[in-house]
Amino acid sequence: VACTDDAARHCGLERRERLARTLAGELDAIVAMAMRAEPERRYSSAESLADDVQRFLKRMPVVARPDTLGYRLRRFVARRRAVVAIGAAATLTGATFLGVAIWQARSARAEGERTRRISAFMQSTLGAADASNVGGAGLRLGPNVTIAVLLDSTLQRIPAAFPDDPAIRARLYTSLGSSLLSQGRLREAAAVLDSAVRLAEESYGTSSETYALASIEAGVVALHRNRLDDAARFIDHARASLERAGQSHSEMYARALVEQSSVDLVRGDYTAIAPLANRALALETARTPGPSVVKAAALNRLAGVAVSRGALSSADSLLRQSLTMLDALHVPFTLERIDVLSNLSLAAWATGRIATADSFSQRGLRQATLVFGADSREAALFLRHSGLVRLARGDTATARVQLTRAVHVIDSIPEVVAPIRHLVHDGYFSYLLAAMRLADADSVAAAELSHMSGRDRGFELALAHFNYGYTRAMLHDLPTSETQLRLAEALYRSSGIVNVLADTLIRANLGAVYLRMGRSEEARRYLQTLSPQQRQDITAFAARTHGADSAAAAARERRSEGR
Repeated sequence: VACTDDAARHCGLERRERLARTLAGELDAIVAMAMRAEPERRYSSAESLADDVQRFLKRMPVVARPDTLGYRLRRFVARRRAVVAIGAAATLTGATFLGVAIWQARSARAEGERTRRISAFMQSTLGAADASNVGGAGLRLGPNVTIAVLLDSTLQRIPAAFPDDPAIRARLYTSLGSSLLSQGRLREAAAVLDSAVRLAEESYGTSSETYALASIEAGVVALHRNRLDDAARFIDHARASLERAGQSHSEMYARALVEQSSVDLVRGDYTAIAPLANRALALETARTPGPSVVKAAALNRLAGVAVSRGALSSADSLLRQSLTMLDALHVPFTLERIDVLSNLSLAAWATGRIATADSFSQRGLRQATLVFGADSREAALFLRHSGLVRLARGDTATARVQLTRAVHVIDSIPEVVAPIRHLVHDGYFSYLLAAMRLADADSVAAAELSHMSGRDRGFELALAHFNYGYTRAMLHDLPTSETQLRLAEALYRSSGIVNVLADTLIRANLGAVYLRMGRSEEARRYLQTLSPQQRQDITAFAARTHGADSAAAAARERRSEGR
């Protein structure tokens, strides 16, 4: 029950009808905005939600309502009357609440009773969120309540609130699962979304947008849990559902394409990403000429392909376009924004723009720590970027602290997407090389290779073999180094990726190993293909990646090759 006579009297009103009228309008809009599934259309932060509630209480125009002249005039007049005390007192630690997608609102117009019940449920969650637990309908919340408490409380209330309507439970579980994902609560999100998919299938069928959205969200969670087969299956089901429903040109279909490209990105199947991302981009461009979150995500995936090919300037341009779109849409610090900032920092660092890389890494680290916590994989990722920046600037002590901390955090998380784990460990590997702790670097490289072996990751597995081959050479184990570098070369060739920097590094190190082994003909075959500019680029890259000592070693190899 959303509005009772007891609740009305508690708020200083005569009857529940008066309370219902008071809750309507602005509070309806606030609830709807907090419920939206699209992150860019929700409140950007907990403070934004609290500010809008305060504006409502003060009879000020609220952000959630369209900003028209008539609306502002009505608010101006209302501010001259006594304020009705029905606020929602809650401190939210994240930038998301229970999102319900726009498509749900559209379809809900044909389901008037369900719309009314969902609205009443959400009003009771926000409007009656005080210490009184009015009429048993609200939540007993104090001033330090976090979004985790709200999510847990709401999850417990849904079955009792809607025992007779699995369709409503399907829609709310879909939104709740998305919110749990944004909190990093992956296992709980997976369980809730499994229920959402099942309920959506029972209530709406497998040719419905409800089922498709639940499947997409379930696929995204499976992806973040590194369960790639499950992720691909859920997203395939979503695409098939939308195609059967005649929605293959919709925004949701474009999003399904982007999420499928995300699975391919984590799998290391870079050749499959661009067609999917470009198709999503084309669908969204036809649907809307302006910026959109799906467009921004598609540009980010295309940037990932560019990075894999070593086309860092192209990647930087795509990433900046993506970030500009997210900024224009006022998208809060979502997982997509994290990925864009992370990739921008990585591209800037790899091209020697250390100040720019530092700016992005510090910005990302502050926001990741604030939104997801200091022990989150997001914080670990930006600690990695910040540590490499410190390393490039010669601050080895700070780099050690940050990169060691990043590894500790990432290894303490049960389920981590493989590329993120690999990036963090590779950052620590770079520190060990810079500190000339060669035995430790060799151990890390061997452990990473063992972790990745048996996985069809082509290009990234090639880099793992390269790292181990590099440390074996530094420790004078030239036969093992040759074997590892040749494996890296073979995997790189078979990956179908054209990455000039990776190709050059592999050839240069194989040539140097053969030179040291006295196999001059084989050394010449590898080294003669390198231009002076490529040799200079290798030295500069070694300085950024492995520090001055490794750069000096690379320079020595160049001089040896020259003789």
